[in-house]
Amino acid sequence: MDFVMADIHGAYKAYVQVMERSGFNPQRDRLFQLGDIVDKGYQSYEVVEALSQLPNLICIRGNHDQYFHELIVGREPAYIHKKDMLQTIHSYEKHIGKITFWDQDLLQRIPKNHIIFFKNQYPYYIDKNRLFIHAGIDRFYPIDNQTSGWLQRDREFWKECLLGKERVISTVEGFDEIYIGHSPVTIWQGQVEECEVMTCCGVTNLNTCIGFHGRLSMMNLDKYFPLILETLT
Repeated sequence: MDFVMADIHGAYKAYVQVMERSGFNPQRDRLFQLGDIVDKGYQSYEVVEALSQLPNLICIRGNHDQYFHELIVGREPAYIHKKDMLQTIHSYEKHIGKITFWDQDLLQRIPKNHIIFFKNQYPYYIDKNRLFIHAGIDRFYPIDNQTSGWLQRDREFWKECLLGKERVISTVEGFDEIYIGHSPVTIWQGQVEECEVMTCCGVTNLNTCIGFHGRLSMMNLDKYFPLILETLT
């Protein structure tokens, strides 16, 4: 069976809870993870370690993953991203020692399976005419021509879906289904504790705000039921 999960943001306890409740079998099932593994939560190291052990994982790179990957390979992140990264750094420091934003030997200290994990994340993934991306696309251009920054940070695509009247929003490739994270559904639903997965015009947004003490959502794509929702405790 195929499952999809959006932003985890270091929420290891919630990750374990939804995996257990979903009945996910790592030897049999595939997990499409939509990116933003790290930052905001307190256990990014543990989340990466757990995901890196899954044999049938397809993981998309989110903007927060990009920032941390740049730090790993020796590039100091932009000032505006440093605050978001503090919890991830603290999580890794428990396992590998002190980390600074200008650390040049981090590549030698990060576990090899973590380095491979971030290196192998996809900018997007297409399966059975289903598109899996972190944030959004410009639907009027081929996806191969779009920058990683756009795929990781765009919010306009989701806004177009919310305003659209089509059964399935039109794209150059004509995808049947699109799955995204990144844009919190609370922007349109209100309270963090009450947010749920949203589908508009054939686009499903699974970012139910675990990064803001909301919920982590996981969906069984073969059954379309149930949506497994769990708050971070």
